[in-house]
Amino acid sequence: MTVADATRRVPTCKLNNNMGPKKQKTVTVFADANNTMIFVRKALSQLGWKVTKVDGYNVKAHTGISFTSWGEFVVVQLQIDNEHRTFLNVSSEFVFGLIDIGINQKNVNKFLATLSHLVQLA
Repeated sequence: MTVADATRRVPTCKLNNNMGPKKQKTVTVFADANNTMIFVRKALSQLGWKVTKVDGYNVKAHTGISFTSWGEFVVVQLQIDNEHRTFLNVSSEFVFGLIDIGINQKNVNKFLATLSHLVQLA
């Protein structure tokens, strides 16, 4: 199983009450949706991000408060392509704040790196 950049657009879910700039990326995971969801949950756990909502193949997590931010919401959405390939859209958006100093992009990259490592170990 591997993770690769995808060129296909995956529908995204709008986060309520967020005014900050949103960063997102879509990748392809060469695994079925159920296994991909297991990897997603493990990656979020390894990063220490708290899952706040799971709805089917959509997961919303909170990164937690830090010195530089009130935290961000990370949303991971899965779309089944076939039994061996799943499209995964990852987005990060501030809970509060208007100025992005690269935190949202770092969250997306950090999540995808963790996910990729977990998938390669499988």
